[in-house]
Amino acid sequence: MHISMKSAAWMGALALVAPALVGGASQAATVTTASLTAQHPAMRQVLQYGSQGHWVMTLQADLALLGYTQVGPMDGMFGPKTEGALKAFQQRHGFTATGVTSPAVWQDILSGFGLMPPYQGTAPVAITTHSADAMASLMAQHPAMRQVLQYGSQGHWVMTLQADLALLGYSQVGPMDGIFGAKTVVALKAFQQRHGFTATGVTSPAVWQDILSGFGLVPPYQGSDPIATTTAGNSGPATTQTTTTGSITPTTTTTSTAPSVPAGPVLPAKFPTGGPAVEEPSLPSASAGVRGQFTPSTKTIDGRPVLKAYHMVATAYGPSLADNYPYGPVDAFGQPLEDGMVAVDPSVIPLHSVVYVTGYQDNYLPSGGFLGQAMDTGGAIKGDRVDIFINASPTVVGDFGVQQVTIYVLGQ
Repeated sequence: MHISMKSAAWMGALALVAPALVGGASQAATVTTASLTAQHPAMRQVLQYGSQGHWVMTLQADLALLGYTQVGPMDGMFGPKTEGALKAFQQRHGFTATGVTSPAVWQDILSGFGLMPPYQGTAPVAITTHSADAMASLMAQHPAMRQVLQYGSQGHWVMTLQADLALLGYSQVGPMDGIFGAKTVVALKAFQQRHGFTATGVTSPAVWQDILSGFGLVPPYQGSDPIATTTAGNSGPATTQTTTTGSITPTTTTTSTAPSVPAGPVLPAKFPTGGPAVEEPSLPSASAGVRGQFTPSTKTIDGRPVLKAYHMVATAYGPSLADNYPYGPVDAFGQPLEDGMVAVDPSVIPLHSVVYVTGYQDNYLPSGGFLGQAMDTGGAIKGDRVDIFINASPTVVGDFGVQQVTIYVLGQ
């Protein structure tokens, strides 16, 4: 779910849902740090002086919201100020002031927002994932781990696999086209060999776990090599999907002479670094603005045929828990957020569609418009609503406000 809001409003919303999240005192007594660590990716992040990235920004935002303003700017760089703020938090909560995060420290941070009960143990809990129960728990949380993909499979899960392997350095995977061909087989086998699996070229829950662990979403798989690739409740071919995967059949709004586009991924988009936070023009609410599909006069954008066009209302979300609870720096499907990602209602804009977004005013996003991809969803993103990912601090994200945009859905 993507909700863009100011800090006070966000904390107020958390206070309202906290009883449902922690299930009251009776349930809290049965919650362990190990089980919470499996559910909350933040708790698996070991951050310290010199660390960089989205998770550092999440830590900085959380500490600032909890009153540790000495944390400094939310810039994703773990420097002296972040270390000082973290040590102050640790001291106040009875931990040794190491300046390094642990599952127990994260638990007390997240408990400050009513997301879980406070840590009550005496030592950090090790993460183990080799048991059947732990594997089942991870599979329930991560749909990718339930997908059995092999040569000939098609669909958005294949595209997800291809994108993941490419991000992990297996460039031989080829284009992210959603078609499991010879190059995808080679890349997957290379991954399996490197991680101690039998090189079958077929995904399994254990293989998926090691893939996702490369993004810090789950701990690495620690069991023996399971050759079997079937999953409970998933009979028959697991991914014989033929749904849209970013390659959309042109409709009557295109011309027969539309030029072809060279193969290549749209994401990550090449966005400018952006300047300081600037208050942007904003609609009074998410219910305002002109909406609906219209017939565009433009037939091609960036060499791609225009399939559909919409006037929509847009908000923005960032990589921190404040902007993207409960996912932080990943989307609803567990994939790392990237510049150019847009959260959509899949019943309006199919997931993985290539889109061109324009009409906004923002100091971070490219001036005039950007080519992106519909890769995410959100509980509040329904109908003619979209949420644009902005890889910046909550302040910059919040300044986007609520804006009118035009979205073109493009073919290949």
